[in-house]
Amino acid sequence: MKGRDALQPDELKKAKAYFTSTRGFARLFKAMAQKYQSLGRWGGSVTLTSPKEEERDAFSSFFRADFSRQKSITISLERFAKALELTKFSNVSSIRLLEEIQGESLISKADRIAIKEREKRQFFEDLLFQYSEPYCQAWLQAIIDKKPGTRPIHTLYETHPESLRVPMDHVLKALSDLNRQPPNAIERLPIFARRITKTLTALTQTVTRVVSLFKP
Repeated sequence: MKGRDALQPDELKKAKAYFTSTRGFARLFKAMAQKYQSLGRWGGSVTLTSPKEEERDAFSSFFRADFSRQKSITISLERFAKALELTKFSNVSSIRLLEEIQGESLISKADRIAIKEREKRQFFEDLLFQYSEPYCQAWLQAIIDKKPGTRPIHTLYETHPESLRVPMDHVLKALSDLNRQPPNAIERLPIFARRITKTLTALTQTVTRVVSLFKP
């Protein structure tokens, strides 16, 4: 995909102003942004069905072709880039123009997934660093390595990451405490709960929630 990076900010602003003020380009830019994010690169084509008259007119002028009779219009992203180079905005990068019009950096689906995976791994590695006892290390490492039986934990993080930290802390504190107890030590649950979560109810709710994750 061709385009220039050494452009003046004013050129990009003028290009954005032109395409956002000229009727007929909105659907095309939205479709191109979705295609770019889907492929993770500048390429492929987009198709606009049942084009409006304003879209036919805008495309006929910009692409220097007759779209007046087409029931659907297919435009490749490369064709758009080449057409842009034939305008007064030839120094404007197509990708930067697209990002400017969309109002955000265009991140591919693959990149978004990779970012979320890194954030999730960091979440569990932070816990791994905080809880050094063998029981905790073994369980957390199994989660990080996505060992069998840990998928429910990943699902809970992916759906409600903000609500996972507290129950994880409760379970890990309990495991840490058990790791330090003598093998034959006996302690009543209410006392154990108060030491770990301050209340029996909090520990019971946490245990119930964690156990429910592993029910078929």
